[in-house]
Amino acid sequence: MNLRDLGLEPPEDGWPDDDGWSAAFGAAADPPAEDGTAPPTGELDAAAPTIATPAASPDESWGFTSAQPTVPDAGPPPTEAAAAVRSEPVTPDPVPFVDDAMATSAVVGAPLSDTEAGDGPANPLQRVRDARRRAGEDRYRKRQRRWETQRYAVPYDVAGPKVTLGVVWFVLLAASLRYGAWLALVTLVVTAAVAGLQTGFAWSRHALSDRRMTAAAAVVVAAAGFGQRFGLGLVVIVATLALTAYALATVGTDARGTSFAETLVRSSLPAGLAAGSLVALRIDEPGAFLVVLLLVSAYEMGDFLIGSGAPNAIEGPIAGLVAQAVVTYALITFPPDPFTSTTMPAFALLAAIGAVLGPVAASAILPRGNAWAPGLRRLDSHLLTAPLFLLLT
Repeated sequence: MNLRDLGLEPPEDGWPDDDGWSAAFGAAADPPAEDGTAPPTGELDAAAPTIATPAASPDESWGFTSAQPTVPDAGPPPTEAAAAVRSEPVTPDPVPFVDDAMATSAVVGAPLSDTEAGDGPANPLQRVRDARRRAGEDRYRKRQRRWETQRYAVPYDVAGPKVTLGVVWFVLLAASLRYGAWLALVTLVVTAAVAGLQTGFAWSRHALSDRRMTAAAAVVVAAAGFGQRFGLGLVVIVATLALTAYALATVGTDARGTSFAETLVRSSLPAGLAAGSLVALRIDEPGAFLVVLLLVSAYEMGDFLIGSGAPNAIEGPIAGLVAQAVVTYALITFPPDPFTSTTMPAFALLAAIGAVLGPVAASAILPRGNAWAPGLRRLDSHLLTAPLFLLLT
């Protein structure tokens, strides 16, 4: 194949050399040979302003050279305005802020999956989770250490349906104002029985005790509240003497008998007295019963919700006092009988002191502060408050 076969045969008058190759490159280019092969050299004149065209590759055996890229015409030089526009720096479009946690997600704002979040310590989200976990473990260890080392510590046991049982207990006592004192009597007698049983069992691991006797004594004292102030006081005295006589007769009159009598009395009478005082208040002074129930329940709610997660022993009581202050303001505004707007602040202060010291008294009743006795802890804020309200109203 040659140039004639390709339709590139030179004209009869030869290649143009005025405004063709010579005009473009300053010298006449070597025309192709007759056999269609490439010129011997593909170099342009040295004086030409463009770069020389390289020679064809010797491997090309078809008689034509490789195609060369065409350089487009740059056109006239840009104007000053166009040059200024081209010289201005190009500002990229603003990129929305994506934090470390969002950057790990395929879609900005989408929740992270376990695969995207990763488990390595280099992941920022995982580091935050580890820090929170370590902080929670430190708070837990501090609480446990305080409950185990301090004799009168007040633990916050969150295991089990504590909140649910507390709400049910409050609803039953509040409903007794509508459906009769018998509902309060049944609720409080059952609570006192459980408290006496569990407290006696807690002491059985440290000293001689009889949990059945302590539960029975707590039930008798709590039920005595139906006899109001006089009946309750009389039963408390009789129960103390009966428990002491039982201990001395069973064990002996020595130190073991005295210790046994002390264990029986402290495991039954405080819980029974608190429950009996509430029963007597419900029968004799329903308004005072309502005030005690509202003030103490408000304190317990704030104390448990905040204190159960606090690393120290003061945040819970402070939160309980704040909640109690809110209820006190409502009671001062609308005081129930037998209280007035003048006497209500004094009784509210009495309830605050009793609610704070009652759990500490319960820890003193138990062999140690963190001993398991949820029944007694249900009544601990009433241990001092209910008898004082019964005595002063």
